[in-house]
Amino acid sequence: MGGCVHPIPLPFDLKLFNSPGCFLRASAEMTAVSVTSSTGNARVTLPIPNNTSLAGVNFYNQFLVVDTKHLAIVASNGGKATIGNF
Repeated sequence: MGGCVHPIPLPFDLKLFNSPGCFLRASAEMTAVSVTSSTGNARVTLPIPNNTSLAGVNFYNQFLVVDTKHLAIVASNGGKATIGNF
């Protein structure tokens, strides 16, 4: 996974945000905000139109979590998803 969030080349090292070893791996054309549960889980629902031309389209995703206790940004692994069933 790579690309560019203008003007940030990916992957982007988050050590500048007190997060050594964490990297931004997905660009931010679409963002969503969620709150974690007491167990640390979060869920985001993406509104994908019911359009057959989108079948097979890949998109990349990643969670960034603001860690207020350690004043850091923590990143999940990057993910890849495909729209539709084959």
